[in-house]
Amino acid sequence: MFYTATYIEPETHSLAASLGVSYLLTKPAEPQVILDTIRAALDLPIETLAPPPPEQFEQEHQRLLLHKLSQKVDELEAFNAGLATINAELEERIAARTAELAEANQRLRDLNAVKDNLLAITSHDLRSPLGAIQNMAELLLDDETLNDDNRRLVTSMAGSASRLIAMVSTMLDLSKLEAGKVQLEPIELRASAVTHQVLDSLLPSAKAKHIDLLLEVLPKEPTICADWVKLAQILSNLLS
Repeated sequence: MFYTATYIEPETHSLAASLGVSYLLTKPAEPQVILDTIRAALDLPIETLAPPPPEQFEQEHQRLLLHKLSQKVDELEAFNAGLATINAELEERIAARTAELAEANQRLRDLNAVKDNLLAITSHDLRSPLGAIQNMAELLLDDETLNDDNRRLVTSMAGSASRLIAMVSTMLDLSKLEAGKVQLEPIELRASAVTHQVLDSLLPSAKAKHIDLLLEVLPKEPTICADWVKLAQILSNLLS
């Protein structure tokens, strides 16, 4: 027996014949035709497979459909309940993580505030004595009676003080850069003037290391627009 959903009867009959099918049913098929074909295939008497009354058949059909529909509704409700539980758990986790991140961010802000305050205090407390040491060392270097050994020691002292002052300035600049508080004051200047100032500050340490610092300036040097202090810091970092 062959039951097909195709509606093209010639092709169906050809396929059934090639497969050796004796009984062929094609859609749409009436219930009575289906029962008669089954009776013939099973060689059963007609009363054995008598079709139910149409009303009973329709009621049973509707009952089965309602049962299947009820099962699907129950499955959908169970799925929605499980999904709601998962969503609630996810919301709780997200809320917990959000609270943890907010607390961590607050701790970071507090630590940054402590760091900025410490840097401000440190820079103020270090700049004054370091500047005094550097000034005194430069005054001593102007003393012509200073012998070579003492001059070398004073030169080293001046260079060390200069480097420490530069380090303090760099730390402050990094702190301001992280906080977004760096302000530039661009002016028209000549790069050679800034470079000359930087070389003068590095000269004592360079002499102590027997290093010659030379500055060559172009005959027609153009002016540039830059922040004098920041440019001097950059050159000092590159040369020191």
